Amino acid sequence: MLDYLKRSVRLVVGLFVFAFGVVMTYQANLGNSPYEVLTSGLANHLPMQVGTVSIVVSFIIVIADWIGGEAIGFGTIANSILVGVFMNLINALDFLPLMGGWIDGLLMLVGGLFVSSIGTYLYVGSGFGAGPRDSLMVMAARKLKVAVGTARIGIEVIVTVIGLLLSGKFGIGTFIAAFVGGISLQLVCGIVRFDLKKVRHESILDTIRRVRAILSHTEVTSPEPEASTDMATEVKR
Repeated sequence: MLDYLKRSVRLVVGLFVFAFGVVMTYQANLGNSPYEVLTSGLANHLPMQVGTVSIVVSFIIVIADWIGGEAIGFGTIANSILVGVFMNLINALDFLPLMGGWIDGLLMLVGGLFVSSIGTYLYVGSGFGAGPRDSLMVMAARKLKVAVGTARIGIEVIVTVIGLLLSGKFGIGTFIAAFVGGISLQLVCGIVRFDLKKVRHESILDTIRRVRAILSHTEVTSPEPEASTDMATEVKR
């Protein structure tokens, strides 16, 4: 049971760190990453904070993942809720300055991408399930019979275009985020010697069975779920 408590703390801390990094990329003021272009665009037309919009979008994606047959874990649900909640909290505290120049904006953007990569390392490593966007990417690749990288590019182009139509914040930072985001995650994982491919994710039912077994002092007979290699190597919020 202590192991589950440690993993839960790691999950929540990781999601907070991830949200902090996302807000940093907003404050860089150079243009948002693809999904944030969408959420900022929706926030322009809805009576909601951008973090709340992120929660709504995440749950819509979770529903699509579930319909598409992807496993949903407690970490998937926590990601959908807590990232948006933490973003609202960090924005409400209003201690991250809005950058006004190219150099300071670039430093804030790259710093935010690395911070969010650290958060990704932490919450993915908890093993409670991939984020909703990761699952959507893998599902699209499976359904369309294309590479995961191709599916990711296609999805991000679509959400960026929709965000642009809604006047979402788009700029050079959008391209930088798309390119540097994957590199920063690889560097962080390399520094801490963490292999995403070895993570075993639990579905909600897996976690419930295991917790019940622990509480009743019995062993779980079902095999551990294997993480998707494609999903692990392409993981992103």
